[in-house]
Amino acid sequence: MFFDPACEPEGASPDAGPGKVGCWGSPSFTPVVQAVNAASSPWMLLGLQHAIVENADLQVDEKNAEVRMILNPITNAHRHVVGIAGMILDPEYFRTKEVPVAIELESEHLSPEAWARSNFMINLSMSALLGIVLLGGPVFTLRPAPKEVRLSRMKSDFVSNVSHELRTPLASIRILGEFLRLRRAPNLEKAAE
Repeated sequence: MFFDPACEPEGASPDAGPGKVGCWGSPSFTPVVQAVNAASSPWMLLGLQHAIVENADLQVDEKNAEVRMILNPITNAHRHVVGIAGMILDPEYFRTKEVPVAIELESEHLSPEAWARSNFMINLSMSALLGIVLLGGPVFTLRPAPKEVRLSRMKSDFVSNVSHELRTPLASIRILGEFLRLRRAPNLEKAAE
């Protein structure tokens, strides 16, 4: 059973206009019906066999380029197919009706050229910003390196200077201690000092 939005329900006047709601019915055998039957047959077969369906995701069927459709198998709690919801896509309708409306809403009443120029400038600005970030990253990463090297050199110099300053008096004290122990000090008053 298919819903046809162009169909007039029984009892509706021919000049009903926007009030037309379409009708449900069993359509005649046309290429569209044939394509729908071909696309939905595997799902109907799985439903009749009560087979468990692991992956019942939304599917786009484009086997027939003239009749493209979106199918959504409906499963119950036991993962059995109980129905199929779908929609036949009309590329001409989308191209002539929907896309211009979407572009008009997006472009804020700009001409197509102005809209394209605006989007180009936005993309160019974003690309320039990305380039600056990519070039600035290494600069900010490598900038502190010389400072760290200088700090490390200063620490090393400090440790070696302190070490030298401590070793020099200790060596003199050690030599004087040896002289005192061996009683070889030239001047005992100076040694007492």
